[in-house]
Amino acid sequence: MRIEFLPIKIKNNKTMYSALNSRLFLLFINVCIYCFFSIPIFAQKNENSPFYQLEKGNYSQAIQHAQAALENSIDALQRGELLTVISRAYRYQEDYSMALNYAVQATTQFDRVEKEKEKAVLGKAEIFTEIGLLYQEWLSYDKAIENFEKAKQIYKANQKKKEIIELNRKIAHNQFLNGEYEESEKNYIKLLEEDKRTGDKERISFSLGKLAIVSRIKKPENSLKYSIEKYNLEVEKKNNYDQIAFAANSIGYLYRQLGQEKEAITYFEKALEALKKINKKDEIVLNNLGVTYTALKKYPAAHIQYKDALEINQAKNNAAAIADSYNYLGANEYLAAHAQEARVQVGKAITIAQKNNQQQSLADSYLLLSKIWEYEDDFRQSQDAFKKYTDIKTKLEQEAAKQKEELQRQRTEAERQETQLVQYENEREQERLRLEKIQSEAEKQAKENELLKSENELQQSQTKNAILQREQTQQALLLTKNELEAAKRKEDIQRLEIERQKNNAKLREQALEAEQQKKQKQLLEQQNKFKDLENEKQHLETERQKSSKYIAYLIAITAIILFGFALFAFIQNKKKNKKIEAQNSLLEKQKQEITQKHEELQASEEELRQNSEELQTTNEQLTFVKMSIEEKNLALGASLVELESQKEVIEKKNHDITSSINYAKRIQTAMLPDLNKVKQGLPESFIFFQPRDIVSGDFYWFSQISDQKCVIAACDCTGHGVPGAFMSLIGNDVLNETVNARGIHEPDKIIHDLHSGVVNALNQRATDNRDGMDMTLCVVDQENKKVHFAGAKNEVVYIQNEEVVQLKGDKMPIGGERLDIERFFHKQTVDITAPTTFYMFSDGFQDQFGGDKGRKYMKKRFREFLVEIHNQPFSEQERILKLEFDSWLGGIYSQIDDVLVIGFKVS
Repeated sequence: MRIEFLPIKIKNNKTMYSALNSRLFLLFINVCIYCFFSIPIFAQKNENSPFYQLEKGNYSQAIQHAQAALENSIDALQRGELLTVISRAYRYQEDYSMALNYAVQATTQFDRVEKEKEKAVLGKAEIFTEIGLLYQEWLSYDKAIENFEKAKQIYKANQKKKEIIELNRKIAHNQFLNGEYEESEKNYIKLLEEDKRTGDKERISFSLGKLAIVSRIKKPENSLKYSIEKYNLEVEKKNNYDQIAFAANSIGYLYRQLGQEKEAITYFEKALEALKKINKKDEIVLNNLGVTYTALKKYPAAHIQYKDALEINQAKNNAAAIADSYNYLGANEYLAAHAQEARVQVGKAITIAQKNNQQQSLADSYLLLSKIWEYEDDFRQSQDAFKKYTDIKTKLEQEAAKQKEELQRQRTEAERQETQLVQYENEREQERLRLEKIQSEAEKQAKENELLKSENELQQSQTKNAILQREQTQQALLLTKNELEAAKRKEDIQRLEIERQKNNAKLREQALEAEQQKKQKQLLEQQNKFKDLENEKQHLETERQKSSKYIAYLIAITAIILFGFALFAFIQNKKKNKKIEAQNSLLEKQKQEITQKHEELQASEEELRQNSEELQTTNEQLTFVKMSIEEKNLALGASLVELESQKEVIEKKNHDITSSINYAKRIQTAMLPDLNKVKQGLPESFIFFQPRDIVSGDFYWFSQISDQKCVIAACDCTGHGVPGAFMSLIGNDVLNETVNARGIHEPDKIIHDLHSGVVNALNQRATDNRDGMDMTLCVVDQENKKVHFAGAKNEVVYIQNEEVVQLKGDKMPIGGERLDIERFFHKQTVDITAPTTFYMFSDGFQDQFGGDKGRKYMKKRFREFLVEIHNQPFSEQERILKLEFDSWLGGIYSQIDDVLVIGFKVS
């Protein structure tokens, strides 16, 4: 390093000594600066270097050494690099909050760099990449992509092609994780083209594998194409048998999904052959092959594959995988109609899963066991097993929901933390700049004072020379003395002024420190207030006030009482009719006896004349019988009059009840949405609604939120007729309050609020009432091309690009049993960029008995019928559904439940 000095003119020995000290001091300073800036270069080869420790995976030591270096570092670029090391080390240790803290600090340091701007800008890009990886760990993929894009723009401006490509891979990966499959596929296609241009076969294989995974969900044919291309490339490269097996297994899986089981078996076997060459076995490939054999009903061959997979899992001591292997074996035996052996295998799975707390495997086991017991016609055992399955499934869903909520809380906290850190760093930077300005002014003043001091020293020297020259002259000596005294006074004044300025600067520094402490205290107070506000907000959100009115309860109770009274009167009249019929029969018999006796009297007239006394007696008897008959006829007439009167009373009461129910129907019909409004929101739609009785337990609900968004629901309440109608009033009231009054538009939250409303309205926590409802609910967002769905027990079927998809709701009702368990309903989203037809329905159509054999219509037949008619105009679809339903009844069978089917198309 070349070191230059300013020339110094030496007047005397003292000045020379001072100049020599200055030169030595400058030499020392330059050597220190050179050594200090050389630290990162040598440190990377030094075990005490944080860079070295980070590379070796010693993250705690890397943090320790970096923090020690920070204490002695004044260079912004070096501080930024050290803070980057600390942030990365904390990320590797999975302490993401600390990692984010140091990443934001590093950004501030890189912004302060003035000389080596390019290094600082690239360091900042590296930090944005780090922040993106942190958000990826928090599963906040939008924020991860946002930070990767920031880094990418910096690398573009500096023409760093390699870094841009790596960031594109990260962006594509996060788009896939975020469900943006089409965007992810486009980016991976561009990366594949770049890999092919460079001829890097490893990168080409990697990109093909990613494309196969990304397109598997929506474009299985494309996924198959990419997998075959990857397989051929790996075979061409030779010797990379792991990748050959991976690609072959993917191809086999896709062929099986496409229903081409024979081709699937071919590639699964190729995967096993590749693994065999490197003395490996893979339980996943074996299970895939076993499932394919099971699908082809080759149960013995499937059994062999499952057994081999079980042995691998046992060798690895993987409890969950062992339980799954036993479940595979049990399912295979069940499908082969070997119920007893199936139960044995499932029993082993249950034992292992319980012992190792593998809840998902346990749930699968109980579901399979339920089906096995059902196959053996032991419905009690089947129901017990299914209840255990639903209990575990509910628990798992609740745990997943809690994990999701906690993850969302962490994401929100991370974003809030980043915002606060950036704000805090900005305030610190502004404060630093202000302090630097004050320090610069103080240094400038000190230099001016130093210059003034030098001038004073020079003036003193000149005064001494003047005294020596004029020492013979007393007047000159006196004059010199006066000048010296004046110079001394001036020097004292200047010295006092310097002291005053130093004291002022010290006071300003103390004031700045006090102000900074005050700001930090205010910041802490604001954070505490923010936490208090957050707690208060959570407290307020938990307090809900709901009330529901039961306007129709009195009508129902009255109707039930009247119906019971009418039924009692009808039974009494029927008894009286039977009594009258018995009396008529007796009279007829007596009449026949009289006729017979009269004939006998005529035949025995001579004998009667001879026995006049006997005849007289007989005549008296006949007179008595006649009088008795007349009395009975009078009683019968009175009974007939009474019966006629009771009949009129029953008919009147029946008319009153029917009128009340018809009026209730008018109320329920008025409650239902106007079909014209439904048509305005969903022009291509129909609603097929056919109650079993006058009023219905099924109902539909619709609300137009904005020009581009609406909510539509299909609900099936407990029971039908009057009880079901009461439930529909409660459901309609709660839906109006939740969506229209409170502005809740997420389907899972709407159903959760409806559940709470039904429980509170029927006071189910304090009574034995267990009424409820099943439903499906869709929020149609045409602006963002999405349909959001949530369901309680019921499902939605949609058809897109001639592909039929079944979206199942959560397996729990609204209201009803198990109120001790908090219920969480889940939202599912459908992309409607392509034209899509949706069907929502209750269970009335599919559960209806009819046809030639008097069986249920069934779900499968119903879905197939919807697919068959989905291309018809919607008004025609409603007519076809009506015809199909009436045809199924055939004029023989009665409708057993309310029927509701809703269809609509969005594009």
